[in-house]
Amino acid sequence: MKSVSFDSFLWHGRNFDHEGIRWANNTCCAFSCHFFGRRLEADILTNGPEKMTPDMQCYLLLTVNGESFPIKLEQTETHLVLADFEIPTEAEITLLKRTEQQYASFGVKEIFADEDAVITPTEEKSRKLLILGDSLTCGYGNAGAPSDPFDTKQEYGEMSYGKLAADELDAEIQFVSRSGIGLYSSYTEIPNHRETSILIRDLLPYADAIGCEDLGIDKVLWDKSRYTPDAIIINLGTNDGILYTSGGEEQRWNYAKDYMKLVEELHEDYPDAEVVVTIGPINPETTRLFSKLLYLVEERRLNGDDKVSCCLFPFATHEEGMGAVGHASLATDKSMAKHLAAHLKLRVFDRK
Repeated sequence: MKSVSFDSFLWHGRNFDHEGIRWANNTCCAFSCHFFGRRLEADILTNGPEKMTPDMQCYLLLTVNGESFPIKLEQTETHLVLADFEIPTEAEITLLKRTEQQYASFGVKEIFADEDAVITPTEEKSRKLLILGDSLTCGYGNAGAPSDPFDTKQEYGEMSYGKLAADELDAEIQFVSRSGIGLYSSYTEIPNHRETSILIRDLLPYADAIGCEDLGIDKVLWDKSRYTPDAIIINLGTNDGILYTSGGEEQRWNYAKDYMKLVEELHEDYPDAEVVVTIGPINPETTRLFSKLLYLVEERRLNGDDKVSCCLFPFATHEEGMGAVGHASLATDKSMAKHLAAHLKLRVFDRK
């Protein structure tokens, strides 16, 4: 067996290297290749068994020529066989992180192949999306039932609305998302309290702020030149609205004005990208928040900003059902993906 350079693969999502390990911890981070050979293997690292409870371990998804196999990382180092053929065979192979950034890490230590194997990167898609969000974006509990407690085995990032929309549009997607996170206030159980211990701006500038923290190293800034999105989707506000903004109109406007500041910051970083302002699937409080966002977006558009738009995800229907712990189901993710893909076609891709 020979060691294969990381350059022989296309890497999806944000990643960073530390001491020869490539860490790719966010939802749907992956590597993929065109393979011709007999055998492909990888040594994979995770901190899950040491740091996480049994219900919060890392899950990967291996796909070989369209057939997928879930993998739970149950040891800190795992040797995976990604392909095993009797004769040299052509295959397209992807290893993807199904679960989100905060539930155990995904590090690639080394990749091996048989001596005669030929490995080349898959082609990077020309369309690119960046999505910022919370648990609804990560796919938290989307494969579970309403009566289920949360377990990472129910978190199907590759079936989240953002990934499904990207697939429909034949686009790359990069996630910066985390359950419980907010834009102005993250999840809290204290009424009228603004929770700021971690917000989206604490994650956005970095390749993986929490992954670096877990390794005890300085945060690695994300090199924005590595990935230029055509559209940036922001779906933040559900956690802001649980107890903070539900305290009244002042809190709602605080949130909405800060949302517009984020839109401005993203325009500065990516001046050619459409910024899609959204929230949901909506509930009574996020409906109130969306009305504020809609007003401020229209104000921006009247002042000449033609690179911002609103996309409202409706209430989840009874027929779609619910996932675990009050979260969206796989069926709701599919419905949201259709809304988002249609919006992006209209605003971005059909206009080019």
